[in-house]
Amino acid sequence: MLNVFHQLHCLNMIRKRLYDKTDYPPEHETMGMEHMEHCYDALRQSLMCSADITPLPWAWDEKDQKAKSVARVVHTCRDFEAVQGWAREREVEHYDRTIYVPDDLN
Repeated sequence: MLNVFHQLHCLNMIRKRLYDKTDYPPEHETMGMEHMEHCYDALRQSLMCSADITPLPWAWDEKDQKAKSVARVVHTCRDFEAVQGWAREREVEHYDRTIYVPDDLN
C-alpha cells in the first residue's frame, strides 16, 4: 500500500472522530485513542517529510487592521490521479493478513 492512502485513511478517521457524536471506548480498534495517536503521528511524519515550502504571504486586512496570512496560493503538486492509477495497476487482489512470511533480508 502506498503511504498516501494510509495518510488519507488516517485523516478520514480523525475527521470522523471529530464530527461523530459516538462515545468510542479508548480501546476501539479504529476509533480508539491508540489508533488516533498512530494517525496523528503518521500525518506529522508525512508533513515533515514532504515539507511543502510554498511561501504563504501576509497581506494587510483593512477591516481588521492587522496583517493576515494569505492561504490561497498556488502549490506545485504531484498528479494524484496518476498516483492512483499507478497503484490500481499494481493492486494486490488477495491478501491474507493471517499468513506469516519470514523476511530473509533481516
